[in-house]
Amino acid sequence: MRRLYTWVFILALLSASCRPSLEIPNPSAGILAVDNFVAIGDGYTAGISNANLSDSSFLSGWYQESQANSFPKLLSHQFAYAKTLTFRQPMLSTHGNGHLFLESMSQPLCEFTSSTPVILTEKADQGWTESIPTGLLGNLGFQGLSISDVTVPQHGLSSPIWPMLGGQDDESYLQLISKRKPGLFTLFVGLEDLLSFGLSGGNMEKLPSVGEFVANFQQLLSVSMEDEESIGLIANLPDPGNFPFFKQIEPKFVNIENCRGSLNPIFITTGLGDVQEARDADRIHLSVAPFLGTDYLGSGPFGLSGNNPVPSDWVIDAWEHEMLRQQLLAYNQAIDSIVYTLNAKAGYQRLAVVNLFQSFDALNDGILEDGIDLNNSFLSGGIFSLDGIYLTPRGNAWLANQFINTINHLTSFGARIPPLDLTAYPGIRYP
Repeated sequence: MRRLYTWVFILALLSASCRPSLEIPNPSAGILAVDNFVAIGDGYTAGISNANLSDSSFLSGWYQESQANSFPKLLSHQFAYAKTLTFRQPMLSTHGNGHLFLESMSQPLCEFTSSTPVILTEKADQGWTESIPTGLLGNLGFQGLSISDVTVPQHGLSSPIWPMLGGQDDESYLQLISKRKPGLFTLFVGLEDLLSFGLSGGNMEKLPSVGEFVANFQQLLSVSMEDEESIGLIANLPDPGNFPFFKQIEPKFVNIENCRGSLNPIFITTGLGDVQEARDADRIHLSVAPFLGTDYLGSGPFGLSGNNPVPSDWVIDAWEHEMLRQQLLAYNQAIDSIVYTLNAKAGYQRLAVVNLFQSFDALNDGILEDGIDLNNSFLSGGIFSLDGIYLTPRGNAWLANQFINTINHLTSFGARIPPLDLTAYPGIRYP
């Protein structure tokens, strides 16, 4: 059964061309073992896109097209300009475990509103979990992976994705990586923990302590670096509070009933149980949008009355967002410290930090790359998919370029990898 959602936001058509990369003279892998490249991480690494976040199993958005445009897969395309390689991912069916898609656009209800996207859910293919890999996989991205769980044996028993990655019932994620022994690896973990906090409406129990984060992150690096010559590209963490799922809804709501463009304040319930008007620093879940002003939950128009405010589970209030940001800054500081220590111990740069915190923050004001305006707006920004959290093909190409830029700017690696041409990858696909 497909579910129907309608969201009101400004749209901009995004086009695509066919050039896969930008030219760079004499591509070279330098000291990077690109022919033994392994990507380690969570849903972003797996290539999740257009996920149906209302699905209680949180298993959605992993399908053939999204996986083909995962940032590790796009990186492997660019590495192949420098050295012949084979990069394997789990084989997925057309719709995999299901995903959102944009079916149509309705006309604006009045001059003060924009077109309304009609977003449907494509259900999962029957038997999508039946593909078991043969041979070593390059993409070990595990949807929903929490850094708290990387040491847990049998963690994969709770997920149908686990055997598709080659995991055994009694293995932990650490053991899965240890079997692989990469020569070059990307490590991007911790974001799912931050997202769990945000999606729960600010449940502090969802955030690992800094001590737990450090301990498990160090173990991940230890098993990833078992090959004494391995090189790692280590992503720090962006602030998910600035992703469109959390930031798109502004604290004022356009009253479309009288089409006079009047603005009504949105009322929220804070984490402390107080009812108040939303402020710019508060974050309201994008999934609230279809219900604003309706009789949802009764007792007055939903979200537009202090008698029927948006529940705290659907809000990150200003204090909760500040707690989230302070925690991720502590995680990022720990990542910098760990990388510095391991490089000093090795006597040369085995690890490099890819500063995704800075890259994603730049999207707040917008950037121009390859002649394309990119920002963190829902639908029109080019980076984020229909779920407002995971990335479009263009977003993944942009993300892959952050890793490539880090490689190319480090003379110690001696590598020259051509970046991806973002015009070759679509943003939101319009009907």
